[in-house]
Parts: sequence; structure tokens; C-alpha cells
Amino acid sequence: MNLIKINPDEIRSIVGKVVAQGRAVVPPEKPKRGKYSGRTESQNKLRVIACDQCGTKFMKQCAVHLRCSKACSRKANIESVRVWFVARGLRGNPLAHYPCDNCGTVFKKLNAGHRFCGPKCREIGKKIRKAMK
Repeated sequence: MNLIKINPDEIRSIVGKVVAQGRAVVPPEKPKRGKYSGRTESQNKLRVIACDQCGTKFMKQCAVHLRCSKACSRKANIESVRVWFVARGLRGNPLAHYPCDNCGTVFKKLNAGHRFCGPKCREIGKKIRKAMK
């Protein structure tokens, strides 16, 4: 089997001559592929917005997107739920100062489950609960 070495420059010149003579038609350019291929640059610029949670610029995928990622959506949702509960008096401010259930000293809660100011009061509280059973 003899392999013919193809010279691409020679082929391009032959194709150019055939097209110039009108014996062949140049195929049209292939349309762009992808999500935003049918839109112009100015239309795509309108789709670039800033995330309302973290402020980064991103191109929204549909008309209702406001945030750049699921993480930002979760943060915003958690914050809006907390604000809703606090506004109705159903929950207090999570970082507010509360009295210890055992000794009564005021301390800053880190989450809703904290009842005691430290490990010593927590151990005393456990002993009291065991004694009550």
C-alpha cells in the first residue's frame, strides 16, 4: 500500500482555484454551539449581574437567578429565615447574652443548645438531671 503524502498548501490552492472558477461553493460557517451562542454580546452583557449575597459577578442562567452558587443561596435562605423568626419574636438573637441555667452568670450563646456557661456548670447540670430521674 502506497501512502500519498498530502501537502495541505497545495490542496488549499487547488480548492481556491475551483471556488474562484465557480465550480465549487464554500460551505457557510458553522453556527456557534453552546448555551449563549444565539445571543449577541450586548445581550450577554445584560445577563451578567452581581450576586446579592457575596457580590461576585456572574452570568445568570435564567431570568430568576439572583445568586452565583448554591452556597450563596443557602446562606441567604438561612439569613432570611432567621430574620423572619426574630421579627416575630419566635427566636432571640443567636449571639445574645443569656443567663446560665446553673449559676446565673451571663454568657454569650454560640448556638441554641447552649444552656451552661462552661464545662463545670454543664457537669453540675448533668448530675442534677440524673438525680431528678
